[in-house]
Amino acid sequence: MNKKLRNLIAALIAVALLGGMVAILPTVLEPDPDQADSEAELEREALQLAFYDDTSQVLEVTVTNEHGEFTALPTRGINEQGTEANGLKIESIEKFPTQFTRFETLLNKCAYLVASRKYSDKESNLSQFGLSDPEISAQIKYPDKTLTVLIGDQVPDESGYYVKLADTDTVYIFHDDIYEIFSRGVKDYIDLTLLDPHPSEADPETGLVSEYAESFERIELGGSCREELIAIEKDELGAKDYRPFSMVLPKKVSADDDAVRTIYSLITMGMTAADVAAVDPGKGTLAKLGFDDPLATISYKYADAEYNITVGSADKDHYLVMTGEWNIVYKVSKNTLEFCEWQVSDLFNKIIYIANVKDIKTFTITHGGKKYKLDVNIGADDKVTVTYGGKIVSNEVFNTYYQNFLTIQHEDTGKKPKGDPVLSFDIEFTDTARYPDRIDFIKESDRRYFYQVNGEGVFLIKSARVDTLIDDIDKLIHNKEIEQLK
Repeated sequence: MNKKLRNLIAALIAVALLGGMVAILPTVLEPDPDQADSEAELEREALQLAFYDDTSQVLEVTVTNEHGEFTALPTRGINEQGTEANGLKIESIEKFPTQFTRFETLLNKCAYLVASRKYSDKESNLSQFGLSDPEISAQIKYPDKTLTVLIGDQVPDESGYYVKLADTDTVYIFHDDIYEIFSRGVKDYIDLTLLDPHPSEADPETGLVSEYAESFERIELGGSCREELIAIEKDELGAKDYRPFSMVLPKKVSADDDAVRTIYSLITMGMTAADVAAVDPGKGTLAKLGFDDPLATISYKYADAEYNITVGSADKDHYLVMTGEWNIVYKVSKNTLEFCEWQVSDLFNKIIYIANVKDIKTFTITHGGKKYKLDVNIGADDKVTVTYGGKIVSNEVFNTYYQNFLTIQHEDTGKKPKGDPVLSFDIEFTDTARYPDRIDFIKESDRRYFYQVNGEGVFLIKSARVDTLIDDIDKLIHNKEIEQLK
C-alpha cells in the first residue's frame, strides 16, 4: 500500500471517530433530572430522624433534663386558635390548668424530628459537642420504632444545637427550638393565668375598666406588712361628691380614688404570673416560701363572687403568690402587684373632705364659742345664692373660703388628742335623706391640728391652714375678699 493511500485511510478513520464523539457529547453533558431529584430526596431523608404526617403516631415521650424527668402521653385539647387538636399531657399535673399549646408544640416536634443539616457521619469524641453526657434527652415511642434523642451544646455560631441518636455516631445540627422545647420541666407546662379578666367591665379596645365599675363591692388588704387590716368599700352616697370609695377599716374615711382604681384595674384586667415556683407543694414547702405568715393578703368581692390572693415571701423583683383555686405557687412581678404592700396612708384620699356646694343647704362655722350660719340656696336657673344674717355673700368670697377648706391635705396620721375642737363646720344638705356632716379641728400641738369627720379621723394637718380659715371668718361674714390658698 503506497503512502498516499495509507494517509487517506487514516484521515477517514479520524473523521469517523470525531463524528462519533460529537454524537455522544450531548449525552455526556446533559444532566439526568430524575437522578438529581433522587439524590436531593435521599439527602432530605437522611436529615429526618422521624417524619410522621399524623401526630397521633407519637405514642409516648419521656423527657430528662435539669428539672428532672417526666412522661407525656397523647391527648386531645383546645389550642390557642380555639380548635381541638392533638396534644400531650403529664398525668401528675393533669388536675391543674396547663398550657396546651406547649404540649402541642412538643408533640409536633416529636412527629417532625428533622435536622437542619448533618455535621458528621461518625464522631468518636462526643464530649466536644456536649453529647458524651448530655443534660437533655428524650425517648420517643412510635408504632414502628423507639428513638432516644440526645441534645448537646449550642454550635459556636449559635445557629442551632448538636443532636444525635443514642444508637448512632452521626451528629446533626438542629434549629434552636429543639433546646427550648425539650429543656422545659413539668412546671413550665402550668398555665400562668392567676386571675381571668372581667370583660364585662373592660373597654374592648383599651382593656381599661370603667371609671366606677358597678360590680365592685369590697377590697381587703392584710398580712404581716400591715399593722391593721384595711377595708375599702364602694360608697354610693359619697359618689355624689366624687368620693366613690370609702375606707371602712381601720377608720372610716374617704379613700383615694386613684389608688383604689389602680387596685381595681389590676384585678379586673386579669393577672398573669412570670413563672411557677412550685406545683402541689406540701405544708413544709409552703412554710419555707413564706405562706405560714403571709407578707400580704388581698381579698375582694366582685359581682357577688369572692376572690383571694395570698403573698408569701418576695425577692427583688417578684412576689410568691397563691390564689384560693389551685395549690400552685406563682412568681408574680412586683409591677403587677404594685399595691401589695400599700399602707393606710397610701389609700387615704388626699382631699380629706369634699361635698358639692350645690348640694349644701346650710354651712355653719363654730369658733371661739360663736356660731356663724350661712344659708345656701339654689335658684331655678341653678344659680347659687349665699346669705349670712339676711345679707348676700358673693359667690366669689364664699367659694374661695369653701375651697380653702376643701383643699386641706393631711401631713401625717395620729391619734385623737384631748380637748375640744378649736374650729368646726356643720354642713346640712338639701337631700333630707343625707345625714349632716360635722368636721372638727382639734389642736394637737402648735404645729398641727387633728382633723375628724363625724367623730372619726386619723389625719394630722398643718396648723397654718386652719389658722387662716379662722382668720378669714370675719372676711367671709362681711363679704370681703379672701385670698385663694395653694
